[in-house]
Amino acid sequence: MKQSVVYIGIDVAKTHLDVAWAGTFRRWPNERSGHAALVRWIKQSATPVQLICEASGGYEQALLESLEKSELK
Repeated sequence: MKQSVVYIGIDVAKTHLDVAWAGTFRRWPNERSGHAALVRWIKQSATPVQLICEASGGYEQALLESLEKSELK
């Protein structure tokens, strides 16, 4: 049996992260507190999640590090 996966796109900007998932749009600051809030929101999913974000001039690096520490990749 093939397991389904939820794909979540993250639009990365210098000051914020925009995420649309499950019919809901959220914006968080692109800083540690926003990363933590995003991780908490994503961990609510009962289905495995795959996150997608664009390379954004380095503004994505801190987010990627936060996701890796939280075991979300």
